[in-house]
Amino acid sequence: MTLLSADDPTMEDTGGHHTWATEPNPTAVEKAKGTNGVPWCDEYKKMISSMLYRSWTSKELETKRLEASKICQQFNDLDDFADGVDREEAVNKGGNLLKSLLGECVGSPTIERPFSVLYGCNTFIEDNFFGNVG
Repeated sequence: MTLLSADDPTMEDTGGHHTWATEPNPTAVEKAKGTNGVPWCDEYKKMISSMLYRSWTSKELETKRLEASKICQQFNDLDDFADGVDREEAVNKGGNLLKSLLGECVGSPTIERPFSVLYGCNTFIEDNFFGNVG
């Protein structure tokens, strides 16, 4: 899902180079409405519209960053290969953590650890996804 494209009318044209948008992008805001875990606030709307925003002034964004950090830590702490760990159960737990974190997570993705996102709600993963580290 693309929330903003280079030919968006809310972007200022600076001779082929785009700069910060000057107003919220209604298309991006509308698309984000159906997304999992969005921290709705004015600063989030600015962020997804490529406007200058101040994440440190928003309690909603701060709370979402902390929540995402905790879920990433839980995901990274899973030990799929420890003695006595049921592999299928660990994979399901990891998938459930990702589904609670990401904007959309379809199927059973494979993501190598460590995994980190700032908010998670702006990340969309389709079925049969493989993410590696490096």
